[in-house]
Amino acid sequence: MRPAKQYLENKKNVLLITRELYPFATAGIAFHVFYTSKFLSEKFNIYILHDSSHPLPLIFIPLRLIRFTTKIKKADLIHAHQALSPAILAYLISKLYHIPFIVTCHGSEIRYPKNKLVWLIQSFILRRATYVTVVSEELKKILIQNYYVDPCRISIIRNGYDEKEINRLKRETEVEKSEKIIFVGSLRPIKDPYTLLLGFIKIKTKYPDVKLHIIGDGPLREQLKKVCMENNLCSSVIFEGRKTHRETLRSIAESTIFIMTSIGEGLPTVLIEAMASGKPVIATAVGGIPEIVKHEINGLLIPPRCPECVAQALDKLLSNPDLRKKYGKAAEESVKDLSWRKISEQYEEIYNKLLSEFE
Repeated sequence: MRPAKQYLENKKNVLLITRELYPFATAGIAFHVFYTSKFLSEKFNIYILHDSSHPLPLIFIPLRLIRFTTKIKKADLIHAHQALSPAILAYLISKLYHIPFIVTCHGSEIRYPKNKLVWLIQSFILRRATYVTVVSEELKKILIQNYYVDPCRISIIRNGYDEKEINRLKRETEVEKSEKIIFVGSLRPIKDPYTLLLGFIKIKTKYPDVKLHIIGDGPLREQLKKVCMENNLCSSVIFEGRKTHRETLRSIAESTIFIMTSIGEGLPTVLIEAMASGKPVIATAVGGIPEIVKHEINGLLIPPRCPECVAQALDKLLSNPDLRKKYGKAAEESVKDLSWRKISEQYEEIYNKLLSEFE
């Protein structure tokens, strides 16, 4: 058996740069980095640089670069998550050490650039990246059309789910105890929980025992609570606030229907987790969502900002347990190849290809 030190020395060094790191953050990027690095560490020496600064900290970039170089003298490959400050750091390190760098674009950072300067910087770096990955076909099109990135250097690697944890929860929650609708997301305009509440109001009289559980927090919380008070929904809408990832997965496993009413998305990790849990899903047809949710096949797609559509979709599923079961089973089947291990294998293939080209 090889000594541990020799084994580590024979593995290539990969530096991951991210602004969101689990458990300090519980957004999709944080989970993406956490789980993929966990599996990739079986084949590579993975180092993580947590870039917690402003999205484009031009003044502090040199200082952060110096701090990095004093800690890790040599990396074989750089992988930046987000086309913001992580990508800038990756580009500078790549130029300094003459090594390849990958940028993974997760969504809003390229869909909604803050201004012309940000777009110029992102375009400059993305066109010079050795390789770029995105979580959806929609984002790939944005890179090609708006940032002029060579499509031959772009791959789609989606978000995933924790196969082991979700399978365990499915075994523990096989029996549906009560009808429970669940929403998971920040209480911000982009997630549009207000439309969800308005839609729920429309079906509440027909389904008086159904509860809506809202997991997440944000600036709209008090406004949403006020809507509940004005419509006598305080006992029917449960604001659960922020929960740990494991607690959230359990809540999803115990739910009847998963719903999201966002007006903009990349490819939500929580949606994939709900589908992997075998839940019938209702989601707005925005971003990369229609790439995995197929209307009336493995879930229901609705237009954004449409309370009436929310009500109709909820009514359709609440009134038909067999349809819920059908969509849930189809949803589970459709994301079976999106476990984090399989997602990591796609990165491993790209890493090995680039490393071999730069030897």
